[in-house]
Amino acid sequence: FPFSPRPGTAAARMKRLFVPPKEIKRREQVLLNYARTAAARCREAFAGAVLQVLFEDVSARGWEGFSENYLRVRSTAPAIQANQIIAVDMRNPDNEFVEQ
Repeated sequence: FPFSPRPGTAAARMKRLFVPPKEIKRREQVLLNYARTAAARCREAFAGAVLQVLFEDVSARGWEGFSENYLRVRSTAPAIQANQIIAVDMRNPDNEFVEQ
């Protein structure tokens, strides 16, 4: 996230920014793109795995929860209940990763 000076700190007393706002925005986009790519690679690495998932929330799109390695998972499998840890086969089309 972009730098923002906090009151009472040395940075708050500085008279000028050392990096132009346009460059700050560009760098932010570079980092966000890298984070998205890294997250997608991580999800791909577990696409064929069986994960232990703690399901917490349900919506019209299915149950959602987090795996033991903190990947967000959605499932439309019928036997899920809230606050239940279930072994989820990510090869099953009822299950998918959710982008965070």
